[in-house]
Amino acid sequence: DDDNTLVVTDGPYVDSKLCEGLPGLLIVDAVNNSESNSNLNFFYIDTKGTDDLLDDGIPVTLNGNTTKLDEDTYQILIDTPFEYGKIVITTDEGCGVETEFNLALGDPYFSFTSPSFEEVNEIQARENVTFIDESEGEFSKLEWNFGDNSEPVIINISGTTSGVTQVTHAYGNSGTYYPTLTIYNEIGCFTTVTNPITIGRGYSIYTPNVFTPNNDCLNDFFRPLFTGFESLTFNIYDSNGNLIYTENSQDGSINRSDCPNTIDSSGNGKAILGWNGKRSDGSALDSFTPFYTYSIRGIPLNRVNDDQVIERSGIFTVLK
Repeated sequence: DDDNTLVVTDGPYVDSKLCEGLPGLLIVDAVNNSESNSNLNFFYIDTKGTDDLLDDGIPVTLNGNTTKLDEDTYQILIDTPFEYGKIVITTDEGCGVETEFNLALGDPYFSFTSPSFEEVNEIQARENVTFIDESEGEFSKLEWNFGDNSEPVIINISGTTSGVTQVTHAYGNSGTYYPTLTIYNEIGCFTTVTNPITIGRGYSIYTPNVFTPNNDCLNDFFRPLFTGFESLTFNIYDSNGNLIYTENSQDGSINRSDCPNTIDSSGNGKAILGWNGKRSDGSALDSFTPFYTYSIRGIPLNRVNDDQVIERSGIFTVLK
C-alpha cells in the first residue's frame, strides 16, 4: 500500500505516570488517507530495545483502551508500559504505520572544577567553573540550572560531537549554591540530580534599602537575599526599637511566580519569606513611620568553627 495512506502526524506524547513506569495516557495524531476511511486499530509491542523483529513481544491490543478525541487525535491508556516499545496502527485493509515509544532514561551525574579548585580545593566568586556531564544511559537533552537565578542552559545531545558535554558558569557572589542537571529522553521523560557547590567563603547576605508593600506583587516583601546558611533569624524593629516582626529560615526557595510570594518547600537551601509591612500575626501597625531597622543572625553551613555566627543590621525605608 502507499506509504502515505496512514501517517502519524504528531506525537506520541505521554503523561508523567508512564515515565514512572505506571499506567498512564498517551496522545497520538494519526491520519487515514484511504478512500474507505476505515477504523484504525492500535497495538503496543515490547521491542526489548533491539531492531530485530524476532525479539519483539506479543502485540497488546489497545482498541479497548483508545478514545478518539477529534478527527485525527487518539488518547490511549497504557496499562503496562515497556521500557522500549512501539505503537503500531493499522487499517482494516492492512495498511499500517508504527512509531517508537521508548521510556528508557539514564542516570544523571555531573562533576565540576575550576583552576583554583584544582590548586587549592576552593572556587572563587566570578571564577569560571566547568561543569562536566557524566550521565550514563539513554537521554537526548540536558538542562543545566546553576541555582543562582541565571538562565538555564539547554543542550541537545544529538547536536554534540561526543558523548561528553561541558558548560562553564561563573557565580558572582560567595555562597553555597545548588546546581541541578536534568536529563530528558526523546518523549520528554526526565530525571534530575543536584550537587551543592561552595563559592568563596561559602555564604553571602544582601539586603535592599527600600520596599513597597502595596500588593502589586512587585517588591511587596522586605527580605534578605542570602545563601550558604544552616539557619537564619530575621528581625524587624520600629523607630523606637520595638520588635515588630521576626522570622526563622525554612527549607525551600522563594516562589516568585506566586502572588503573594510563597516558599516552595521542594526547593533547595533555606528561605525567608520576608516582612510585608504588618506584624508577625498579620495585624496592622499602630502607626506608620518610613524608617525601620532590621537585624540578621545566621549560622553558616561551612563555618570555620562551631561558634561562628554571622550578624548584619541596618536601616531601610518603606514607601507607600
